[in-house]
Amino acid sequence: MRRPECIRRRPESIRSRNRWKCFMGEQGFSLLEILISLATLSVGLLAVGAIQISSIRGNATSGNASVALALATDKMEDLMNRFFSFSPQKL
Repeated sequence: MRRPECIRRRPESIRSRNRWKCFMGEQGFSLLEILISLATLSVGLLAVGAIQISSIRGNATSGNASVALALATDKMEDLMNRFFSFSPQKL
């Protein structure tokens, strides 16, 4: 009776490299497993891309809001620093 290839005597470097293959009883991945993993990876990458686009839009919107707030603050300070004279007799 022949011994399985993973149990035969080999040099230590070869045995340590192929130890996981003997443990699983497989010699590699099937084409179906690779296609499923690639499909899962592509869906994940598309989701990350969509999140990236959404964050870029959010950053642009918040930048515009910051500019608007700075302009409004400057205008309010300008209005508050002006001298207003209010006389009730003119009304």
